[in-house]
Amino acid sequence: MKKYLSIFMLAARGTLCKALGLMTLTGAAQVGVYYASLRTALGEREMELQNQLLHPEYGSWDVPYPALETILDKGILHGWISVTTVWIIGFALFVLLLSTEGHPLRGGDSKTRLTLMRLSVKERWITLCYMIYNFAMLLIFWSFSTAIAFLICKLYYAEVDPNTYGSQSIFLMFYRNNLFHSLLPLADTLRYVRNIFMLLALAVSASCHGFWERREKKSLWRVFGYLYLATVFPKGLADSGTNLWWIVLCVALMILELYCVINQLEEGEEA
Repeated sequence: MKKYLSIFMLAARGTLCKALGLMTLTGAAQVGVYYASLRTALGEREMELQNQLLHPEYGSWDVPYPALETILDKGILHGWISVTTVWIIGFALFVLLLSTEGHPLRGGDSKTRLTLMRLSVKERWITLCYMIYNFAMLLIFWSFSTAIAFLICKLYYAEVDPNTYGSQSIFLMFYRNNLFHSLLPLADTLRYVRNIFMLLALAVSASCHGFWERREKKSLWRVFGYLYLATVFPKGLADSGTNLWWIVLCVALMILELYCVINQLEEGEEA
């Protein structure tokens, strides 16, 4: 058991600080984009109010305070950068970090390699430990992202008129924004299951990434896969069939990755 705990400690030493830094940077960027989008929306609202004062002949009309879902979707730079866009990029980079920095036998850190050699642990068990570690880190990223979503909601409702929202407004917001709903699906139980299997598939793929690159077999398709899954993750309300499809696809991906690794190790390449 001590051997495997040592592997987890080596994994944390290799990626934990960088991963937490990237996660914090992603959250800060999301809050920054939210504030920039809010100021833009408030500026447009002020222009509408000024138009009423300058052209009273057109009558008066209600100019509501910009809704949070509108602010989140609109983003900045003509919609190219939104809170969701920042999250997708941050999440894809997070998985890429785990896959490129997280395998101890891939080279670069000679101390880590020597430590593992002294532990006399087969490479298949090292790879499995890193899969577990990657999954734990992805769960942390998911939890942190959900906390950032709650923070953005709290920041928004702290500025608007208290009469415009109620005790359930924050939870309703998690049905109105695709990213927020995917992070906290509330009653959409199957979405939780889909998310778990997506994170499991990414954890397995990230662990296998270094395994194959150490054998000089490039895994560029995995990098595009990380970005694609990060893009698919923040989808809105979907029927159960869509969620089931992604669960089946993720299970198939994990089986394929594990089969290829085990098959390679059985050819006499165990560490």
